[in-house]
Amino acid sequence: MKIVPKLCGADIELGNFIAGRDHERGTGAAASQALLNEIPGLPQRETWYGGISSYNAQDRGRRFLRENGGCFYIDLDHLEMALPEVRSAYDHVACCHAMLRMAQRAHVAANAKLPEGERIQVLVNNTDGQGNSYGSHLDFLVSRHAWNNLFRWKLQQMLFLAAYQASSIVITGQGKVGAEDGMPAVEYQLSQRADFFACLVGEQTTFNRPIVNSRDEALCGSWRSRRDPDSAAHRLARLHVIFFDNTLCHVASLLKVGVMQLVLCLIEAGETKSGLLLDDPLTALWRWSRDPSLKSTAPLMSGQNVTAVELQ
Repeated sequence: MKIVPKLCGADIELGNFIAGRDHERGTGAAASQALLNEIPGLPQRETWYGGISSYNAQDRGRRFLRENGGCFYIDLDHLEMALPEVRSAYDHVACCHAMLRMAQRAHVAANAKLPEGERIQVLVNNTDGQGNSYGSHLDFLVSRHAWNNLFRWKLQQMLFLAAYQASSIVITGQGKVGAEDGMPAVEYQLSQRADFFACLVGEQTTFNRPIVNSRDEALCGSWRSRRDPDSAAHRLARLHVIFFDNTLCHVASLLKVGVMQLVLCLIEAGETKSGLLLDDPLTALWRWSRDPSLKSTAPLMSGQNVTAVELQ
């Protein structure tokens, strides 16, 4: 089986608000617009494909970057960065932090225009402390055959991926004070996103969130073209990954993408190990996130109990 390059892209939402300003609907919309106004780039132009407009009211104001092919835009009331797709995890880290520096410059410029007593705050996080979580979604190029194995033919491979992701928080977690989304109180967690996962697999991203996302958006051809064995849509797929935290640590960002690429290569080559499957990935994730000592264990399907570090 030919293994395709694990091209990786990302959409990273930033938390933003205006401290010192009150508004009945919050200040996210004003903050994100003020930040976007300070970002140089080519503005989005409305185009039409078969009578369908490219304009989306939820995602607005895109600024395309000449420097790397990425873009900034507003998703609802968040400033969001769409990173260019790259083959190397090192390039992912470089692009991410380059665009964060652009956001930082926009932050300084926007604050200089605010009246005294007001200040825009920008956070590289995944939760607002009010029960809301926003994403730092990754996507990886995989073969259509591998995608079908994950979600249609060989579900043990999906469970292998879930076991990797649940235990990966020991190297990719951003850290979080407290609990949210109705979860029991805790002083500190490894993962900001853990409280917001509610099921094992599904295609939804903003509610009842799954550890493994099954959304099937290949971004290469139409559904109809998948029937053509010579088309890219027939041969390729995109794995949509909503699991990981936003990470500022360079090493954590590198491992988040690089190890995921290796795991997907194992899946594509059929080299997964059934002895590494968790009996209950969701409960394991919650338990491991709440134990900074890294000593908590969770059962494998074999009945053996392992820590997250041991499973990694």
